Parts: sequence; C-alpha cells; structure tokens
Amino acid sequence: MEGFKDSVSRRIVALFQPHLYSRTRDLYEKFGKAFFSCDCLVLAPIYPARELPITGISSKLIADVAIQSGHHNVHTIQDNASIVRDTIKLLQPGDILITIGAGNIWQYGEEILAELKKGIDTNSKAKKSSNL
Repeated sequence: MEGFKDSVSRRIVALFQPHLYSRTRDLYEKFGKAFFSCDCLVLAPIYPARELPITGISSKLIADVAIQSGHHNVHTIQDNASIVRDTIKLLQPGDILITIGAGNIWQYGEEILAELKKGIDTNSKAKKSSNL
C-alpha cells in the first residue's frame, strides 16, 4: 500500500475484512501494522468461511494494534449490515476506497459505489430542477 500511497495525493481509505478467525488470531499484530500507510482504516467483521467463531477473536484485535502502533484513524464496524452505511459516513470527497480481503468484501465495495452514485445522481437532478 505504501507504493500506492506515494503515487497519489488523495486520502486512502482501506476497508479490510479479515479472513478466518484462526488467521486473525495468528496474524492480528501483523495486520494491525500493515495498514499504517492508509489514511483511514476501516475494519469489517471477520469473514468466517469454514470456521466457527473463536472466543475473544475479532477485528478489534487488529484495531487495537493499529492504534497502539500510532495509526490515528481506525474504525471497527460491528456487524455486516452496517458496513456500507458506516463506511460511507467516513468517506470524504476525493477519497480512494480500497477493499481488501478474501471473503465477500468486494460486494460491499460495489454496494458503497452504487450508493455513492445514487447520491450523485440525486444531487445532479436536484441542481437541474433548481435551474429551470
């Protein structure tokens, strides 16, 4: 992500969905430090795939490490139903949103894009109406 960050002047928002409880348990410290070059880190709930939840293992572990490592803009989303709404609230005009994960996070990225496009279309129609 650092190479990408060096090539753009816009704010980068990373929406990360950890894959598997066991992988999160084993790698949460590395994950927490891996996103330091993004301007805003948004952590979705873990994509369980074939696993059952492991007590005490959640995206919050990654958030805690990121914050302890000095990242100043980290957000944890509590449930999948809130991913689109909560991420959109964090976005600013001109942001680049990157979805990262091996689960279905790309689908949430598509939903976010569709919602943002709806907002643009609604604003454009309202401006056209007021100009008549």
